[in-house]
Amino acid sequence: DAPCHGKEYHGGAEDSFPGQDKTTSLTCTGRPDEALKMLQSKQVELSILHTGSSAVNRMVKAFRTVMPKLTDSKVSPSSTGTHIVNLLTARLGLQPLAYELSWFGLEDGDARDEAA
Repeated sequence: DAPCHGKEYHGGAEDSFPGQDKTTSLTCTGRPDEALKMLQSKQVELSILHTGSSAVNRMVKAFRTVMPKLTDSKVSPSSTGTHIVNLLTARLGLQPLAYELSWFGLEDGDARDEAA
């Protein structure tokens, strides 16, 4: 759901939403700032993928005041999956797994000699 409900997150006409506070335009979910602070305190890295609308750009700018390391990318819907894979690969440093096969549960000399 973007942009967030609330006057400071978009410049368009106010949108109605069930449970919305008429004074602040906030919904029952509260202020996004609090969630962002909690994520930041847990060292969660946040990336927002979006289509580049001015409303979303304004929301991202407001989020970045709370969470400066937040990253965002303009992505076409058809390339979203590829972008997510590339983002995770870069952030997590994914590498191929290496396995070492060894005998399990056998003492030296038990069934190894028979298997050979």
